Amino acid sequence: MQEGNIQTAKSILTRVKKVFKIKTDAQLAELLSIKPNTISSWKKRNTLDYESIIEQCNKANIDLNEIFLGNESFSFKKKITPIITKEMLFQYTTGELNLERSDIPTINIPFLQQKNSMVFQVNTSELEPSIKENTFVICEEATANDITNDSFAVIISKEKGLYMSKVAQNENDESILNLISRKESVFSGKNEIKKNKIDEIWKIKGVLDIFS
Repeated sequence: MQEGNIQTAKSILTRVKKVFKIKTDAQLAELLSIKPNTISSWKKRNTLDYESIIEQCNKANIDLNEIFLGNESFSFKKKITPIITKEMLFQYTTGELNLERSDIPTINIPFLQQKNSMVFQVNTSELEPSIKENTFVICEEATANDITNDSFAVIISKEKGLYMSKVAQNENDESILNLISRKESVFSGKNEIKKNKIDEIWKIKGVLDIFS
């Protein structure tokens, strides 16, 4: 389902060492406050602790595009895309999160320049196996009627809560979106949501890396 460029854990870690002028994995582990053998495990499993990397990059004012996308500069007009981590999801859903805060990480995504975009950290296993929990999904803003069947989406409802789910149009009632899930929604008790209860809907276009 990936539509953007795939970045491996090894390539991302290589760029982290480059921008921080680090030569060894032991020094990298010290920077990220992890055990040295964790780096080897990440490379082997092709997974990462994104929050630690983002935190260190924000402290050093490093462009996350260089880390996650391998882009040091862009020839087109840049568009800032906020990255909403799991810790920020509740505030974002309730409308209390100020996206202009200096501590909110951002990224420029080349293939999403024509629409409003957002990156969310996945807080559920309901998207697996297609999308792993704790990864970051790249999204474009959409409307409920834009959603095609079997799309993946992040749905924001100030009344009902936040959903990350595979979605489809309801065949019997056009005012409803079906949430295709292995279990009932913790918010409504049903695998559906009324379109008029949706404040925002973000169609998932890709992820920032690939997992084995």
